[in-house]
Amino acid sequence: MALEIPRPVSADSPDCLRDTRAHTMKRNWSFGFLILLAMAGANGISRAQDTPPPPALSTSTVTAIPLEDVPMQADSAYSSLNAVEADLASDRATGPIKKDLPLISREINSRSEETSRLLAASPSLARLARLENGWHAMEKNFDQWQRDIARRTGQLEKYGTMLSQLDQTWELTLAAARNPTTPAPVLQSIQAVVEAIQQTVKNLETKRRELLVLEGSVTREDARVDREIERVSREYKEALDHIFWRDSPPIWKVAAQTSKTPATAREGQHSLATQITGLHAYAERQAHKFFIHAVILLVLFLCFYWMRRRLPSPGAAVPEGLPSAVTILEVPFAAAVILSLLASLAIYREAPRLLWAIWGAAALVPTVVIVRRLIAPAVYPILYVLVGFYALDQVREVVAVLPLVSRILFVGQMAAGALAMAWFVRHLRKVGTSAGPLSGLLLIASRVALILFVAAFFTDFFGLVNLGTLIGHAVLQSADLGVIFYALVQILEGLWEFSLHVGPISRLKFIQNHRDVLRQRMLEILKLAAWCFWGLYTLALLKLRDPLMAYSEEILNYNLALGSFSITPGHIVSFGMTIWLALLVSRFLRFILEEDIYPRFHVRAGLPYAISTLLHYVVLTIGFFLAVAALGFDMTKFTILAGAFGVGVGFGTQNIINNFVSGLIVLFERPIKVGDVIQVADASGIVERIGIRATTIRTTNGSEIVIPNGSLISNNVTNWTSLSGQREISLPVSVASGADPKQVMDLLKSVAAGDPRIAKDPAPQVYFIKYSPASLDFELRAWTEHVHHVVQLQSDLALSVNTALMKANLALK
Repeated sequence: MALEIPRPVSADSPDCLRDTRAHTMKRNWSFGFLILLAMAGANGISRAQDTPPPPALSTSTVTAIPLEDVPMQADSAYSSLNAVEADLASDRATGPIKKDLPLISREINSRSEETSRLLAASPSLARLARLENGWHAMEKNFDQWQRDIARRTGQLEKYGTMLSQLDQTWELTLAAARNPTTPAPVLQSIQAVVEAIQQTVKNLETKRRELLVLEGSVTREDARVDREIERVSREYKEALDHIFWRDSPPIWKVAAQTSKTPATAREGQHSLATQITGLHAYAERQAHKFFIHAVILLVLFLCFYWMRRRLPSPGAAVPEGLPSAVTILEVPFAAAVILSLLASLAIYREAPRLLWAIWGAAALVPTVVIVRRLIAPAVYPILYVLVGFYALDQVREVVAVLPLVSRILFVGQMAAGALAMAWFVRHLRKVGTSAGPLSGLLLIASRVALILFVAAFFTDFFGLVNLGTLIGHAVLQSADLGVIFYALVQILEGLWEFSLHVGPISRLKFIQNHRDVLRQRMLEILKLAAWCFWGLYTLALLKLRDPLMAYSEEILNYNLALGSFSITPGHIVSFGMTIWLALLVSRFLRFILEEDIYPRFHVRAGLPYAISTLLHYVVLTIGFFLAVAALGFDMTKFTILAGAFGVGVGFGTQNIINNFVSGLIVLFERPIKVGDVIQVADASGIVERIGIRATTIRTTNGSEIVIPNGSLISNNVTNWTSLSGQREISLPVSVASGADPKQVMDLLKSVAAGDPRIAKDPAPQVYFIKYSPASLDFELRAWTEHVHHVVQLQSDLALSVNTALMKANLALK
């Protein structure tokens, strides 16, 4: 709550003047508060150490306030002071830090104690990596808090500068007012303002001291986190460097320590209590994240439930193209749980390991429910084995501070895994293809897992604990992730199937025309992404991803120098990938236009092809320049070089440039279009393609003729296809000289009108061309829209005319 600073008013002042001053004071208070907030927001984004301190104000820059302006300036000063006091009292920036700091300190105590116990128990590389990631995630809290404190420090510095200037101004005013001619009420008012400023300065200094104390506490806790990160990182590096060394006695020697079971039990109970304390502190500090997780779960469940209501009822025939969607949406809650738990990976980035163990156990049931619906019954045993191993992993994670118990559980787990894989290999050979489409892949994976389980068992059994744990943990985690990815791909495939058949995008033309192809393409993309993520995760479990990435980066960044020109393989790969992506984008955009956009609009023939071709050129041009930039070239230098190169080779390539520009003219002006029947010199046929350099036409005998675009602009071109889409057929007819011309003309018109391929508008016409003693010559003219079959139509029409003339005894003898 803002401090209300009293303002003395002269006793002989009228009431109306007091009311006016009060109104002015309120208005100035609001205005001053807005100015202070704007100053604080504009300058609070930089860190305190990055912002230079404000320059010291000398008294020469400050002048005393004239006595007649004291009442108005006093109201303004009180408004500014109240705004500062209100901001100091609100404490919006550091309030959450003060609230969460004791909780995170308690959580650090718990985690630090648990880390010490884990490090004393010779943890595995995977566990050390999870410890380090957890501490790094917690460190981000302190980074954000320190930025908030720095912003708050900058705000207080600006308040201090403003109050210093205000104090100097009113001190000079008070010194100037100390004379016998100054009215006593005015002097009292000035003294009250000075006292109010000094009180606000004291409050500001108190806030500064509190902020310094808070900053010190945050720094100390941050230093504790840094020490833990350093300690875990040192242990991780040492364990990785000695991965092939014996780091523990053989298992039969360690078994002699079983006599310490009571102490071990007490140690386990204490470790569990410590973990529960850390989890409670985390849950109290991050309660909003649990709420977000619950909202995500509820939204996903409602969406899946709504989608299930749109599907056929259970027992009804499954529509074609919806098998995965029906399978997944029959268990909407299980699918929602799996997706929400995957989303929790981003929500609970700094969660303690006990919470991850709880989430892992919670994911078992829905995963089994969904995967059982997607695999053959012959594969059920391997699913149950993986579920059992996963549950045992969570137990080992909780008792990780007990090295003997954890190691015995691990060795037993490896032995059980080897036996299970050996049995499963025989089982898959026996059932054959009845195991489903994954039988071949599962057989290979089972054999590899069998070898690795045996290797992990013996390495840990004889004392190479880190190496054995690394191998066994990689196998188990990789298998678990494979099951999760398999279920996730099926869920996403089901959602894609649903959207293609039921969702709003199913109304798009290109979806309706190519639904099966799009479904298959999306499935291939999902599988490829799942394999890539699974492979990277497996390499990370084996501690091979970082070395391979470093080695690949070294190869891609290897400098290939040729004089002053240098390039790297990475630049070449980037160039090729950019061009490839440009081609994909161009194909996709043209596909959308041709399948869904053009059919919705009545555009003139040839215009869609011109638009698609120009779009193709534009996308490729943009992609080329981006690819050149990916090569590392300075685009300004590239432009200069391209200009010089263009001048040098322009004379030698002018014919190519002429054809290219002519092709653009043909596309824009559209004297001919794809599908037109044209004749250029002796070549005639249907326009198949208008390319960058040449146009391809297909003749009636099936051959293709490539005509340079320049010839289409510079030479005479006959386009037999009119703008109306019709072509004229001209058929000369001769009859005996004694025939009735009107009868012949009516007969020819009726024959032409009787052919359904002849257009009704314009109607067929017959002209009397020539009279001779031997014959009467006529010409039948008709129009047809079948421009690509004119020769066949003309032949059929001639045959019909001949038959009609013979029946009417009008044919030449």
